[in-house]
Amino acid sequence: MLKECEKACIYSFDGVFLAEVKVVDSEKESMALIFEEEDMDKVNTESVIVFYDGIQGLVTCKCSLSARVKVVGDEMGDLGRAIYKVPCKIDELIGVEQRRIDLKVRVSIPVVLETADEQGKVTHIPAKLKDISAGGIGFESLIKLKENQIFSLSLKQMQEIPG
Repeated sequence: MLKECEKACIYSFDGVFLAEVKVVDSEKESMALIFEEEDMDKVNTESVIVFYDGIQGLVTCKCSLSARVKVVGDEMGDLGRAIYKVPCKIDELIGVEQRRIDLKVRVSIPVVLETADEQGKVTHIPAKLKDISAGGIGFESLIKLKENQIFSLSLKQMQEIPG
């Protein structure tokens, strides 16, 4: 059902936000959600989950969550705490909302983001442009940006292709 999904938000049945999770194996029949340790006790075995799918947009589903498994090894959550992998089964499709109706052109272009850190010092962040449309761009970076953080984007100099 999902095509290109790496993130989801979990809500109670009455619409209360519970947690943001990572999604793994979303294109497979048996996908899983990765929870931070502090979010594990907030969710029930049945929840409403909004999946952020790169192709379909926001996909809202009623889902069943199975037994959690603690991820061992070097992997830790964003806060340096334990993470858990939870199998997720979509029971019912509630709705699909395509927020980006414009045609997207898939690309893979290295870019540099320029922004200011908390002390106001200019910093450069390497990133990769994933798609371009009339409504905007999609990119990914190893550095997490804050919501409403202002940045500029510059393309690395591209070599001209003879032709």
